[in-house]
Amino acid sequence: MNGLNFGFHSLLQTLQIDKREYFKGLKKINDFFLREYGYRDRKLQVMSIIEEVKAFFGLSLEFYQNAQKIIDRLWALLQNTTDEVLAGVISVLSVISINDESVPVKVICDIIGTTYGAIVYQIRNKLFRMLKISGFTTLGKSKTLIHKEILEKMIGIKQNSNLKLWSVKTCFYKTYFEMTGLDSCSSYYS
Repeated sequence: MNGLNFGFHSLLQTLQIDKREYFKGLKKINDFFLREYGYRDRKLQVMSIIEEVKAFFGLSLEFYQNAQKIIDRLWALLQNTTDEVLAGVISVLSVISINDESVPVKVICDIIGTTYGAIVYQIRNKLFRMLKISGFTTLGKSKTLIHKEILEKMIGIKQNSNLKLWSVKTCFYKTYFEMTGLDSCSSYYS
């Protein structure tokens, strides 16, 4: 069977309608078929993904509460991305807020199903550039800057002085690394 090759304007001419009518009809189709998707609560969806991260690492209630504050305050800047990337950014910022060095960003990305680069891109371009904050280099090197300029000044989360080290949760991660076939955690701390 041979296909027909036509463009948008030839379709409008064939249907004998204008652009306004076409998009009005398309909106009706979208409203009918995508009703649940259009009216879903994205913040609730993102927070449920963050809850998975909290459960996987056994993080405190403070992590979850800080994540809720971060999402409420930064929603307007970060909402134009996927739920997974948004959950990753919020999770990373919340881990920084509780000063927990035992949670590797790469593992957060693996759990959520996103990439490290997507998280860094959102933090660098959506937060630092849009807020006109300079000095961001890498996620690991900029933790103090993130805490000072974003978490403390914008959201009101104070520095947690209890530094939690990776060695506390070594056996928990060993299972994860064995399941994924990775040899060590050293590449996860950058």
